[in-house]
Amino acid sequence: MKVRYENHQDQFDPLEGVIFDEREKLLELLTRRRKKPPFLACLAGENGFELMVGIGEKVGCVQHSRSNGDLPCLLAMSPNPPLKSGGIEFLTANTPTPVCARHIIRFDEVKEVAGHFLQTGERSETVGWEPVGVVKPDPLGPWRPRPHQIVLRFLLERWHNPRDDINVKIAASIATKPDWRSGQAVELCYLNHQDTHDPVNGSRLERREQLSELLEERRKYPPFVAQFLGDHGLKLVLGIGSGVGFVQFRRINGDLPYYMARPVQRRVRSRDVAFRVDNVPVPIPGRYILNFDEVERICQYFLATGERDPSFSWAPI
Repeated sequence: MKVRYENHQDQFDPLEGVIFDEREKLLELLTRRRKKPPFLACLAGENGFELMVGIGEKVGCVQHSRSNGDLPCLLAMSPNPPLKSGGIEFLTANTPTPVCARHIIRFDEVKEVAGHFLQTGERSETVGWEPVGVVKPDPLGPWRPRPHQIVLRFLLERWHNPRDDINVKIAASIATKPDWRSGQAVELCYLNHQDTHDPVNGSRLERREQLSELLEERRKYPPFVAQFLGDHGLKLVLGIGSGVGFVQFRRINGDLPYYMARPVQRRVRSRDVAFRVDNVPVPIPGRYILNFDEVERICQYFLATGERDPSFSWAPI
C-alpha cells in the first residue's frame, strides 16, 4: 500500500505531501523528524484509512481512523507504557494538543505501527487500541499542561516555525562548536522574547561583566522571558524581574529533557509569578522562582562552564 505524508505543524516540510510505498523510507522519515519538538503528522493510506502520528524524540502517539472522519477512531496503547502519569503536548498548526500518559507509546512502537500500516493497510497488534470517547476516567484526574509548560509552548512555536521573526534569524546565525567539552567557557547570545526591539537583542557576551551589566539593566523592566544561547548547543531560558526570576536549562534544538532550577537554601515561594512572552503573561509556579542574584549566579556559571550550576536542584519537566 502507499501512504501520503502530511505534516500538520510545518507546511514547509520539504517532504510534505510525498507518497511512500517503501517501509524503510517511511521509517527513515519518522526517525529524522523526531529531532523536532513533538508534533502531529498524518499518514493517509490509499485504502481509506489513516494514522495520525505524534512524533517526539523518544515517544509518540498514534490514532487510527477512516480518512472521511467516520467512527471509530482508535488510540494506540503500549503494553509497557513509557509514562505512568501526566502527558505530552504535540504541536499541530501551532496549537499544542495534550495527549495523556495512557496513549503515549515508545518511538519504536510508533515506527512498528506505521510500518505495519504501510505494508498491510491494517492496525498493528503489537499495541492495544482504545476507542476515542470511550476511555475510562484517569484515576489521577485529567491531564493538563502545567503552567510553566506554557513558556515552552510559546518559545517552541516561535523557534521552529518559518516566519519573519527577528530572534529566529539571530539564532540561525549561531554556529555551534563541534569540539566543545564540558567545563569550557562559552559565548552567549542574548534574545529578548518580550521586546525584539531591545537595543541589545542579539548581543554576544563573553565576559562576566557584560552579563552582569545586561541583567542589571533588564531587571528594571516588568518581568519578562529571555534566553541565553550558548555556542555549544545548549541554552538558558530565564525570567528576568526586579527581584526574582526563573531559569530553565535545555538544548537549543528543543530536544528533551528540559530542567527547571529550584532553590535549595530557602523556603519555596507559595505564589506564582507571571513573566511576559510576546505580551502574554505566563505564570511560573512558586517552586521555580529564584531570587535575582540566584538567576545571575546560574547565568555566570553557564557562561564559564556551559553547564548547569550544581549548587541548585534541577527538576526535569
